[in-house]
Amino acid sequence: MRGEKKIYTDVDGVLLNMNKAFWGAVQKVVGPAWGTVEHWDYRQTAGISEQKEKEVWKEIWNTPLELFPCGRDIVEYIRKNEIPAMAVSVRPEGEAFKAAKRDFHKLRMDWQTFGSHKTKEAFVLRRAEFDPGEILYIEDNWGMADRVSRAGVKTILVNQPYNSSKDLDVKYIRLLHHEVAPYIHAWVNEEVYGYQDSNSRRTYPVS
Repeated sequence: MRGEKKIYTDVDGVLLNMNKAFWGAVQKVVGPAWGTVEHWDYRQTAGISEQKEKEVWKEIWNTPLELFPCGRDIVEYIRKNEIPAMAVSVRPEGEAFKAAKRDFHKLRMDWQTFGSHKTKEAFVLRRAEFDPGEILYIEDNWGMADRVSRAGVKTILVNQPYNSSKDLDVKYIRLLHHEVAPYIHAWVNEEVYGYQDSNSRRTYPVS
């Protein structure tokens, strides 16, 4: 049964700690600063100029990002249980990408990068259409999670401050970071596993 299932997962904000990397880069480029990224406009969040934002992203893409503790749980569960999986991401080549790709290779997970969110989304949808078996997709971008789930792909939206107020007539499953690995276990083994919706805290069975 496991060979019939495959996981595709976003990287930044799901497996790798982008928030920590962003603020670390801001401190190197601009000076002391820290906060929470509550929307996709990083420049507005940090209150920096367009030029400084470019310098910040250059710093990010050339500094290895660390796995979230829960991200490591996800990757380790996938590896130990030999679940076919691929990490998908939109990012340029750089030292951060090379370092992370080496780490993911050690964890036996392939990583495919794309030049835009549109091509990444199209890739996931094509795989869902043509790959045999069932696909689970994990994402932190609300718009992409919404569109992919409405196309019929079972999708997890990992709860983050910048996507926490988006739920309305949704098809995806919103989970807190620490709930993802147990959900994957239930999905792979076709078990009923109760989880709590991160907004309402009501308990739902995995379907």
